[in-house]
Amino acid sequence: MTVTSFRMVGGRVRGLELHWRRLGLSPQVQREVRKQLRGFGPDPCFPLVRSTGEVEYRPDRPIKDLISVDPVPHLDQRSNPTCKGPDLDWLAGTISTSQSRGYDEGLLVDGDGFLVEGIFSALIVFTPSGPVVPAHPRQLGSTTLQQVTEFFGGLPTRQLRPEGHPMWLLNAFSGVRTTSAEYPVDEINAWLWARADLV
Repeated sequence: MTVTSFRMVGGRVRGLELHWRRLGLSPQVQREVRKQLRGFGPDPCFPLVRSTGEVEYRPDRPIKDLISVDPVPHLDQRSNPTCKGPDLDWLAGTISTSQSRGYDEGLLVDGDGFLVEGIFSALIVFTPSGPVVPAHPRQLGSTTLQQVTEFFGGLPTRQLRPEGHPMWLLNAFSGVRTTSAEYPVDEINAWLWARADLV
């Protein structure tokens, strides 16, 4: 089953239409889901929506803009990496490993050592030649990366290895987080919320 999740604040969600597209919800089911989401009230929360139209309330949690990333990457062992849902248990166990080492996030690599993505985040890597999105066929389509690519007016993609470059990590709960204060995220996060959709 496909799922999607996002942070909702004041009844607003960043890239809501992209989440509907991920789930393939009909207009009628979208209306029903919107009604359930409105019932959660204005306080921040972290709903999970299933492709069946079922909505699960989850409480908000703290967000840090500046985060640490585990320097030891994880071999990507997801069974269905381009679909959000089937591998959530494996991802939860993997991020728990990185967090037990004292880090906020971790990286997934393939068997050749090429970057796939973050455990729960799409990546923008700030290489010496500029920002780049790692290219890999095992990436989950990111609703947040689609929006941020528009902010940049497009971003190049190419195969990358983990080389310790500064990064932005993007997801629908945290928005954009950074590994370096030299690459702040205040502006991009404000831009994303300014475009957020009312449920």
